[in-house]
Amino acid sequence: MFEIGSVASQGSGTLDELTAAVDRLQETEIRAAAGLVDTVADIAVLHAQIQRLQSLMLDLVRTCDTDGGHHLAGYATPGTMLTDGLRLAPGQGQAMVNTARALHSTFGKTREALADGEISSAHATA
Repeated sequence: MFEIGSVASQGSGTLDELTAAVDRLQETEIRAAAGLVDTVADIAVLHAQIQRLQSLMLDLVRTCDTDGGHHLAGYATPGTMLTDGLRLAPGQGQAMVNTARALHSTFGKTREALADGEISSAHATA
C-alpha cells in the first residue's frame, strides 16, 4: 500500500513487473555475476533506464497536475503534494511540476531525449 495524503492505493498494477524486476536485481550479487568491463557497462545501462523512468514519472506528475490529483490527495498544489508525499526537499516537488509542464508544453525534443535515456533528468530540468 502506498500513500500520498488522503490517497492510499496499491497503484494501477501497471508497474508490478517493474517492481518485480527491481526486486530481482536487488537480490542478485551483481559484482559476482559480471566482470569489471560488464559492471562498467551496467552502470551506463542502469543510468539510462533510471532517466527513462524519470521521464515516465514526469509524465505522471503532469497528468496529476492537469487532472487535479493533488486536490484528491488533500493538497492545495501538486508541488506540495510531491514534496510532502515523497519526502522531498523543500521546493523539489514544485521543481518537478515545473519541469513536467515545460517538457510537455515547450521542450518536446528534450522530453524525447529523456524518455530515450539520452540525457539525465538534471539536464532536462536545466
